[in-house]
Amino acid sequence: MELSKFVELLSNAPRFEELDHSKKKVLLRVDINVPLDKTRGEILDDFRIYAHTRTLKRLLEYGCSIVVLAHQGRPGDKEFSSLDIHARYIERYLGRPVKFVDDVMGPAAREAIRRLEPGEVLLLDNVRFISEEMLERSPEEHSKSYLVRKLAPLVDEFILDAFAAIHRPHASIVGFPYVMPSCMGVVLQSEVDAIRRILESGYENTLVIAGGSKIPDTIKVISKILERNIAERILVGGLVSTVFTAAKHGASGWIKEFVEKKKLVQEIENARMLLEKFGDRIVTPVDHVVLLPDNTTKLCDVPNIDGEIVDIGPRTIDLYRDIVKQYQTAIMTGPVGWVENDEFVHGTLELLNTMIRYCKFTAIGGGHTVMIARKKDLLAKISHVSTGGRAFLYSLAGEELPGIFALVESRRKFLSKVM
Repeated sequence: MELSKFVELLSNAPRFEELDHSKKKVLLRVDINVPLDKTRGEILDDFRIYAHTRTLKRLLEYGCSIVVLAHQGRPGDKEFSSLDIHARYIERYLGRPVKFVDDVMGPAAREAIRRLEPGEVLLLDNVRFISEEMLERSPEEHSKSYLVRKLAPLVDEFILDAFAAIHRPHASIVGFPYVMPSCMGVVLQSEVDAIRRILESGYENTLVIAGGSKIPDTIKVISKILERNIAERILVGGLVSTVFTAAKHGASGWIKEFVEKKKLVQEIENARMLLEKFGDRIVTPVDHVVLLPDNTTKLCDVPNIDGEIVDIGPRTIDLYRDIVKQYQTAIMTGPVGWVENDEFVHGTLELLNTMIRYCKFTAIGGGHTVMIARKKDLLAKISHVSTGGRAFLYSLAGEELPGIFALVESRRKFLSKVM
């Protein structure tokens, strides 16, 4: 999709304020898919849950009764589970009881929805327990699914707030807008506004720090960002930098072992083509902190990496900081080091603090980036903190978002009838 058409699409998604929510029974699709420890019954990072309580609180101000639809993990994953734990965390941030039913669309769920009173919140169980949820179908087909047919008649409107799943053409994302009045929730609306601002800010003013461990996805997004002139410069770090180092200097030592183990030969070739095409618009590390087999650390210049990369080195930090200072808009889509370990957060924190100090608009996305910013009390200093991982990357690249398409279609079909 052309970038201008993508921005126009985002602009046409129905906003939260465009529907009259007063005393309505609302079906709210959120994304509270979070890292958890099932054995201890603990959620390891509850940022997404905290974020979505903003939408819940707004709806409660309207006297709504709210049915919350969400997922956790996917079938076969170790984190695929019921949402009973999540209900407790929502209660904590909402400051009021949250009902939970271990059903999604069966008799128990439907009866609980019917009995829901104004001011009450009901969390249904994991929508991915329903096999049809993740089937590859068109929005029109999903709108005829059992899930939509069973739940839609019980509510007055649908609110899509699950930005982190907005790129998924799943029944609970794209099915409901085709059959009822729908709009964005507070979280999704803030995400869309931030993406629009980034895309409209001018590529010569925009820089992206692309780190983390999602190598194929990130390389694809880097390509789109540069081809579409969304950002002028890309600074790579984290495990993403391994393929660019291999493409630039050849794979040797630990990097050779890593890319062979992860089967990244094609990604190295993709990175090589990007470097040939875009030259110094892609900036790669010149040194790294590495972890040795005896658990000691060492500073290595590129390309002589003889240990596991765990952070960017001091020369790279200075280089990257000097570049960040030149831009008005800076986005970090993944950390530049192994931030799960407090010893290796230095590079990521230096860049975050530089963004905060020198750039007019800052945005971060991805679970680990948000985790370290939250841990270090930086969230309030960042212009936009995204709840999305891949969705944030895809949005920056101007990729198609099925959930937004569905909301725009809902505007065409229903909005004029309810305004």
